[in-house]
Amino acid sequence: MKMNFFNKTTWKLAYETLMVILAFMSVLFIWFDDKKLIYFHYGVWLFFFIDVMVRFKASSDKWEYIKHNPFDLIALIPLDAVFQTARIARLVRVLRILSISKKHFKHVFAILRTNGLDRVITISILLIFSSTIVIRYAEPGIESFIDGLWWSIVTTTTVGYGDISPVTLIGRLIAVILMLVGVGVIGMLTGSITTFFMKENQEKNSTVAFIQKQLARYENLTYSEVKQLALLINELKIDKRNERPISYSLDALKEEKKNMTEALKRILEVLKLAEKLKYELRHSWLSNGRQESVAEHSWRVALMAVLLEPYLEHRIDTAKLLKMITIHDLVEAEASDIPAFDTMDNQQAQMEKHQRELRAIENIRNTLGDELGIDIQELWLEFEAKSSYEARVANALDKLEAQLQHNEANIDTWLEIEYKMAFMLGKHTDFDKALIAFRELVEQEAESKIQQAGISVHDYQQML
Repeated sequence: MKMNFFNKTTWKLAYETLMVILAFMSVLFIWFDDKKLIYFHYGVWLFFFIDVMVRFKASSDKWEYIKHNPFDLIALIPLDAVFQTARIARLVRVLRILSISKKHFKHVFAILRTNGLDRVITISILLIFSSTIVIRYAEPGIESFIDGLWWSIVTTTTVGYGDISPVTLIGRLIAVILMLVGVGVIGMLTGSITTFFMKENQEKNSTVAFIQKQLARYENLTYSEVKQLALLINELKIDKRNERPISYSLDALKEEKKNMTEALKRILEVLKLAEKLKYELRHSWLSNGRQESVAEHSWRVALMAVLLEPYLEHRIDTAKLLKMITIHDLVEAEASDIPAFDTMDNQQAQMEKHQRELRAIENIRNTLGDELGIDIQELWLEFEAKSSYEARVANALDKLEAQLQHNEANIDTWLEIEYKMAFMLGKHTDFDKALIAFRELVEQEAESKIQQAGISVHDYQQML
């Protein structure tokens, strides 16, 4: 059974605030001997007792309440009533302050738990109050517990006002101990606060923390570990793209949905354009005699990338490689496919082909919009310039697939220039051992096919 009183946030906060104030006042008057305050102490104790009993009874799991609220129960022990001379026992009420405060100052208590700072401070506080009792009776110049407590605190913080100074050996030894403890606590407090905030930043995103840790030992990473990092970074990129402010108004959500719908419509336009690649034909024939489409060529180039990627000499961004392969021939939906031999020795034709493809990729970028459109255009331009390892691999696979398809077609579909081109793949593959080995296999098949047709391979090889 839960009381409605505690379900109301405002009243609950006011109630807890009152409890903190009572606890502070109770501790503040520990060192005063005024008999009137005895009634105040017992009144506070009774208030705490009723509070704990009500909470304990309302709790559905009594044992869990005991485990999570030990300070509440300890604070109920009326030690000062049993040991009238042991004023230090009244400090148990500090536990009540801690028990209440930890609910509202989570970050403060998190810092206190860092590096065991809470234990050090607890021991330091106990040492301060213990020293107060000893110094009160050991030093003739200290006539009250209040003066002893003042001296202990000033000594621990190394302020050293000089208004009270120990003259006995015991007093000076206690002073040395308190000063050492004070310096240690201050140093540990600074370190714990720094550690807490550094740790908090790391814990905010465990993936980022893992990536940073792995990059710190980059030279020792295996190929598979680097691939894992690449995938994680790509996921972070997606998360960053999908980030939105914590507070989002209904209008903002509607606007976001509208923008997404518009973006999806633009994507749909490009997909409809890409459909043309299914019937845009290349100067290649299949083994069944049908002419190959651009889409079929692109698909097998992508498949080659997936299958050959584990054997490549260098580490590669597979996702980027596949994007380049998929995007590269997209321009042919608008600019059409132009066989390589039509522009091989004709700079003017090469320039015209390039200009048409540039206009096509520009149109695709404009259709998709700024962010996605620019990404697509940049990947296409990178492929064309062969400015990265991924781009060079994509280009090599593009050329290898074309020859592989020629090898599978009837040789009657070959033009004479294609006999020579079958042995011109080296310039596209010579940067990677795996691609060189694969090219040699493709060339061997081409050579065998040409020879079976009764054509001299040597003559064409001599032309290179």
